[in-house]
Amino acid sequence: MRPINIFITSGFLCAYSPDLPSDIVFRETTDQKNLFDELVDIFVDAQIPNGAAVNLIIDQLLINFHNQIFPMLNRRKIDNMLAYELEDSLIDDFDAYHISYYARRKKATATTELCVYTIQKSILNSLHDLCGERGIDIKWVLSFNNFLDLRFREEIDPQNHVYISIDKHLARVFI
Repeated sequence: MRPINIFITSGFLCAYSPDLPSDIVFRETTDQKNLFDELVDIFVDAQIPNGAAVNLIIDQLLINFHNQIFPMLNRRKIDNMLAYELEDSLIDDFDAYHISYYARRKKATATTELCVYTIQKSILNSLHDLCGERGIDIKWVLSFNNFLDLRFREEIDPQNHVYISIDKHLARVFI
């Protein structure tokens, strides 16, 4: 069975896999506080079996993106500076976040561009606990934009990035 994609946005939850009995299951979210309860409901509605693997694809509701450029190539120095660079853009302390980044080094200019994703550790732990209690394995936790970028990267120019904007009953994809 292929991994089941579960989209978590500010307006809806969606489970999709061609291997599920109903292919796709939508559920509108009413309140961010009840998001985890509604996530349990979508597991039931989509009939996700024990042992299934899921990709959790999250929009800006829970995951944040930061783009940073450092005037150096040394990864250790960048790792040490990252907390200082992000401290003004994070609500809680740096240690309260799980940080994931992709580094693109440019030797010609001696700079490194970081694409940094942050998610609160408490939220990530809650997602792992919620899935673990149901025997569901989390394969990936991705931002919505990054997921689309990975899916369409093969079909478009590698220098392009895919961005998505979601409003009520309307989604726009920008390439």
